[in-house]
Amino acid sequence: MFQARSVFSDDELLMLKRKSQWRAAWMIFHAWAVIFGAMALFVWWPNPLTFIAACGYMLYASVVYARALCLLGIVALLVGIPLFLIGGRKAGADSR
Repeated sequence: MFQARSVFSDDELLMLKRKSQWRAAWMIFHAWAVIFGAMALFVWWPNPLTFIAACGYMLYASVVYARALCLLGIVALLVGIPLFLIGGRKAGADSR
C-alpha cells in the first residue's frame, strides 16, 4: 500500500491535513460543475456515446472520492433490479 510519508515531509502532511473552508467550497463547486458540464455535453451533443461518457466519468469520480461507500449504492442497485423485474405492473394500471 502507498504510504504518504514516503512522498511528503511531516510539515507537508500537516498542511494537507489542515481543514480549509475555501478548499471545501471549491470541492462542492467542482462537483456541481462536473454534473452540469456532463448534462450540458449530452444536451449539446445528444447521442448514446456522450451519455455513456458523461455517466462513466461521474461514476469514476464518485468511486475515486467515496471508495468503500460506493458499495452501499451498488448493493441498493443490485437489490432493486430483481425487485423491479419481478414486481411487474399493479392491477388496474393503465395498459396501453
